[in-house]
Amino acid sequence: MKRIALLILESWRRFCNRLLWLVAISAAGVNGASSWNGEGGEGVISTQESAASASRGDQGNSWFVAGFVGPQWNRFPSGFVPASGAPVHSEADFTTILSPTGGYYWYDPRRTGHFSFTLELTGAYNVQGISTQIGGGGGADAVSSGFTVLFGTVGYRMGAWEPILGFGAGAGFLTSESRSEASSVAIVPVLLVDVGMRYHIDARWSLRFESFFGWTGSVSYSYPSGEIVAGHMLSNNVVVGLGYAFGP
Repeated sequence: MKRIALLILESWRRFCNRLLWLVAISAAGVNGASSWNGEGGEGVISTQESAASASRGDQGNSWFVAGFVGPQWNRFPSGFVPASGAPVHSEADFTTILSPTGGYYWYDPRRTGHFSFTLELTGAYNVQGISTQIGGGGGADAVSSGFTVLFGTVGYRMGAWEPILGFGAGAGFLTSESRSEASSVAIVPVLLVDVGMRYHIDARWSLRFESFFGWTGSVSYSYPSGEIVAGHMLSNNVVVGLGYAFGP
């Protein structure tokens, strides 16, 4: 009889403990301060603070590097020869552009939602053939160009995909060789507009598909035999790149 009474008391104690537990869980859920986690078969109350800590893994702030390659097309729609006033028009052949990039990537969904931001220092280099029409004559030149641009993008994260829009400004360094005469280095301002897409392979690696449109200030080439003002250069390219994030 005594044993039966002890079993009844023990069962009642367990029932009361479970009831109190359920009341505590219900109150926590109503207040929005806690949540139920049944991992491992054990009930655990998780506070808002711990949930917020867990969500910090969604942030993507990090330094990164990237490299790009793709075709480029440059042209000088108008220009002139100062000594004679003869018009100058140049059309560049397609060439390959190489572009190393480094910068910082901001992504914090708690503060900016789906939007991300980058600040990048990007460079570009190519060597190309260019057909130049000077007055009634013509010639084939070789032009080498390099650009250094401080660049920023705004992205919109949609899972692994992220469309981007970017703007940048910097300096271009151009030299030309015409009829075996090399020109001095022309240093010009550069503006860039970029439209593209990032694809995040994982937390570290990403692919970037981008199209740039660039504009330079007026380019003046000084040759030993004279000077040519090639005008404002317009540049288009389509590049693919691979990026690596170092983490916060």
